[in-house]
Amino acid sequence: GEWVQAGAWLPRALSHPPPMVSAAAVLRGEVAPAVIAGKRVLVGTTSVGVGDQFSTPLLASRMQVSGVELHAAATSALLGDALIHPMDSGLVAALGFAILVGVMVLLYRLPPRISIIVCVSAIGAVIAVTLLGLQAGLWISPASLLVALALAYPLWSWRRLSAAVAGLRLQARTLRPSTTVFET
Repeated sequence: GEWVQAGAWLPRALSHPPPMVSAAAVLRGEVAPAVIAGKRVLVGTTSVGVGDQFSTPLLASRMQVSGVELHAAATSALLGDALIHPMDSGLVAALGFAILVGVMVLLYRLPPRISIIVCVSAIGAVIAVTLLGLQAGLWISPASLLVALALAYPLWSWRRLSAAVAGLRLQARTLRPSTTVFET
């Protein structure tokens, strides 16, 4: 058959690892046929000494899993439609741009003491939406927007200070010493 790549997908974390049965126990007849009858079976090694260990967030109960366990978790996610689908990068960029412009408009219109609250609230909202998206099976990459929002406050503060200093310099240049004040 033809290999069709339909795009990137991410399996969700499993609450428990897939069931494992020793191949040696099956060959010795120690496992009842009903345990594996009608099931998809993956055969592989789970020994740590073999070096087939991977760090993954797929199995919440363990930090490292063997390759066959990783494949079993991915297979389980595919068969159970427990996938996280990435949102279109163009849409993520457009939404991020809109949020950033909205924050910048708020920074322009609101008093300076509110600026930090606006930026922190926007960062919290982006993180919350990302987590809600994960619960719904949608990956919304927040990295670039979070960096932009984290830089928004210091850059906007610098811009305000720069404008204030420019205004003070202009006023200082327009002041002329008055000779009539102390003359008698």
